[in-house]
Amino acid sequence: MPIALIAQTKAVDQILPDLLGEGMVVHLTDEQGGELDASTLAEKIPNLTTVQIADPRFHRLNFDAITGVIVDLPVEFLLDSPGRRLVDVLGRLAQEELTLILFGPRVVSAGAYLEDGRTAGLNLVPHTIVLADVRHVADLRSLLAMASEAGLRLLAMEGEVGVLYRYEDDTIQVLGQGNAVLAGFPRATQDAKPAARLHVLRPNMRSGWPT
Repeated sequence: MPIALIAQTKAVDQILPDLLGEGMVVHLTDEQGGELDASTLAEKIPNLTTVQIADPRFHRLNFDAITGVIVDLPVEFLLDSPGRRLVDVLGRLAQEELTLILFGPRVVSAGAYLEDGRTAGLNLVPHTIVLADVRHVADLRSLLAMASEAGLRLLAMEGEVGVLYRYEDDTIQVLGQGNAVLAGFPRATQDAKPAARLHVLRPNMRSGWPT
């Protein structure tokens, strides 16, 4: 299940052209048109087509010919029941050849939970809390402690960076410029309290979470 998460909206047209293949790419929006400028994006991705979720064309798409879906929908919609059902369908399609792309504020919804540790995410990256910008976390120590207690792990991005998550081997690969930090927590023992272990990934690096 290739899932691409791009931390900053302005990095989308830099990262995606090298990531996506020659098949059709669908830019999926609502009636408001989404956050991305479709015409500008089409200059970088010539095989792009923009479709609104309410458009009957969406239900007639041949997903066998589609290499990527850019989800340009509000976070509030994605976390509501209709959005969750939509992403569940797209996520299952992504288990084949399709790459599912979330960007900007949407990336935080890709984990099992949001940063508060209580609000359920879309679980595209299982057992994980996703942070679009680690520098904006007010209390990282408390967040790490909460994740450890809940049996979760962290994926934190920094800069104009994207990551590609592959479900089959549970790895993260860095795309574009910037870094990604993977935080895992080994099992606590009688002699030691649980402590975070970190992997810092730089451009083109690929790794699983530390254990």
